[in-house]
Amino acid sequence: MQFSLPQLSYTHKNLTDFQPPIRNDGRAANQLRAFSGQVDVLPGANGSARVKCGSVVEVVVGVKAEIGEADSKRGGAFLASVEVPTFIAQQNRENDPVPAFLTRSMQALLDQLDTKYLQFTPSRAWTVYVDAVVVTCAVADEQLLTALSLATRLALLCTRIPRISTPDVSEDIIGSSKYEPSEEFDADPDWDHALPLQGLDAMSVIVAASVVDQVVLIDPTPEEASVSQATYAVAVQPSGNIAYTRSILNAGGYASTGLAVSPAQWLEMTQVASKAGIELVKASDQILSFSSHDLQDILP
Repeated sequence: MQFSLPQLSYTHKNLTDFQPPIRNDGRAANQLRAFSGQVDVLPGANGSARVKCGSVVEVVVGVKAEIGEADSKRGGAFLASVEVPTFIAQQNRENDPVPAFLTRSMQALLDQLDTKYLQFTPSRAWTVYVDAVVVTCAVADEQLLTALSLATRLALLCTRIPRISTPDVSEDIIGSSKYEPSEEFDADPDWDHALPLQGLDAMSVIVAASVVDQVVLIDPTPEEASVSQATYAVAVQPSGNIAYTRSILNAGGYASTGLAVSPAQWLEMTQVASKAGIELVKASDQILSFSSHDLQDILP
């Protein structure tokens, strides 16, 4: 996304010459934009969620669980896929296709979840497909990460998978004194008996953060990211722990000092992002109790 030099100069001056910094949309430096959300939006899915950020971003995530081959090390699996309309992909990133970039980002979050419990026989396990669709995006693709991660977390929290029953006793192998777990199983078709996923306290949300000289900005706008030294994706767990931090835009932005982000700035950035992530998780969890056909405010 291209901006004129006067736009960039105005944005940079407002962020660095005033205390507190003046952001173009009036937010505080550590403030996320407004989000709204809704769960159980896809009737045919095991779980689903929809998240909007104003009128600029809307994503829908559906979760589908299928029985497949178990992995000898991980058991089951969570697999991410992000679909992005062609016009969005073309306008945001030329060299690194947007769907691949976003899919890798979501898969990195899912890879931190426990999957051993998804295995229920020696060779069979649940494969949980997490499919996201970007419905609307009027900003750079980096800004999609928070909405996608939040919708993914909400969809997984409301996901239910059929209860699996296996024999209580092991079957005797003829000609040997050894026992092996049975490959037999039954899937309960009653949705009222379905079980929630486990271990979602490790499911992070991604908070974007930019460093502009001595200023740390949470959820930067495209203009703000363009004048930053660097923009990071910070994956924050519900506890506030940082799962990972990745540079997603190393701009050396307009009128920036041109210096690398210092360890002190990096530490401050992760601390501010952690607080914002905790706030977002706590606010979003409240909508899980709503059974509504309308979007509910997460952050006003």
